Amino acid sequence: MHTKRPLFVVLLAAFGQASAEQLRVELAPLEALSGHCWIADFGQGKRDVQCFQPMYGGQLLHNTHMIVGSEPRYEGLTVYSWDGEHKRIRFHYFTSQGAVSEGHALPTEGALVFPELHRSSEGQLTELETRMTLGNDHYSVITRRKSGSEWRDEFRADYKRLQGGGATAPLLPLKHQDQVWTLAWNRQTNQQWNAVFRAIDGSLQPVSIARTIDDDAGHWLWDRYQDQLLMLCRSGKSDPQPGWRACRAALGSQRALVNNLRLGDGLWSCHTSGECLVGAQQDGRRRLLRIGADGIAHGALYQGDWEDADPQYSVDGKQLLFRSNRSGSWELWLAAADGSQPRQLTNDPANDAVASHHYGGEGPARFAPGGDWIAWVRRFPDRGFDIWRMDLASGVVRNLTEAHIGDDSYPAVSPDGHWIAFDSERDSAGDSEIFVMPSEGGDAQRISWSPGADLAPIWIPLNKELR
Repeated sequence: MHTKRPLFVVLLAAFGQASAEQLRVELAPLEALSGHCWIADFGQGKRDVQCFQPMYGGQLLHNTHMIVGSEPRYEGLTVYSWDGEHKRIRFHYFTSQGAVSEGHALPTEGALVFPELHRSSEGQLTELETRMTLGNDHYSVITRRKSGSEWRDEFRADYKRLQGGGATAPLLPLKHQDQVWTLAWNRQTNQQWNAVFRAIDGSLQPVSIARTIDDDAGHWLWDRYQDQLLMLCRSGKSDPQPGWRACRAALGSQRALVNNLRLGDGLWSCHTSGECLVGAQQDGRRRLLRIGADGIAHGALYQGDWEDADPQYSVDGKQLLFRSNRSGSWELWLAAADGSQPRQLTNDPANDAVASHHYGGEGPARFAPGGDWIAWVRRFPDRGFDIWRMDLASGVVRNLTEAHIGDDSYPAVSPDGHWIAFDSERDSAGDSEIFVMPSEGGDAQRISWSPGADLAPIWIPLNKELR
């Protein structure tokens, strides 16, 4: 339905924080939108979230929006530009339902008016007009539809600005040991997962390229090995046994399938020797399967009447961190890199009631660069998800995010050990974004702005070509 398409929210007079990248002078009335998200509650579990980013050095303004809770999920994309011939701001809008719109802005006393011509996916044309009234950090909109010779009110909404800072936190890029590092993470768009990274100019770029259109069914980034990014790639429609497979790619390059082993949602990590561990189903149980550098599977690391998942090797290749329910509930375990001498790290009775692998109990977890401490996500049934830190020598643990409401999960420690990136719903329940906080805990900087979910960040180095 077109009635819940709020493209008209975007042409605001300047107020609030300015974005990190300045728009061209003719688009100055939109400057306050860049790097911010806006939300409206539609009731019945539906919320509209809109996020704005400048494009091409500020020549254009890009807006994505998503109605969370709609089935099927409704999404839209708007691009704002300057119409030099008519001396006005124009917009072009595209929807997930195949409809398109175009229009422009008319400044009026106390409000902005947006005439629009909307064309449905079937080709039906409709005239719309939206009036927006501004507040300090919110605005209201009323949309009218022309029916015959009459205009009828169709849509009303009140939007407020989500707080949290600008689009590009000053932390990024991070320089460490003669390398430039940034963050990559998994973003949900068009009901599909794909991974992006933040480039030096603040723009978001895809981490890899699919081999064919059929292969482009989504991927999930999890770890890094040398110059390779380790991912789960969802097979295309032509696969007789569709599902997730292990794949890898150099940043910005074409993805390569490791083997045809179906992984479910199993994560994977590679040792300094080139051998990898992949979480996969074997004989009805979750196992850590050993994969050689040639992609050939060599059996499970452990065999028993339990399950293991989510491996990660330490940076120096001496330790292995993983999750297992061998003690009765999903807990974190630490072992030598070859799997010997496993020892249980977590054992909180409150987690025994959480039996689900997705994700109950403890984990998944990440090593700090020095291998002396870990960060992980811990979920208690009555408290939700938080980021915890453990010193491996003493076993002392601390909750780093207990002061904030909203789930926090998927931590990743920076290469210098000073920062932890994670995803959080603290700004808006049900909408995860990427944040970075000091590794000892404290105030967090928001890194991502998206109407869809952003999850599971990792730190990656940028080669010179991608800086």
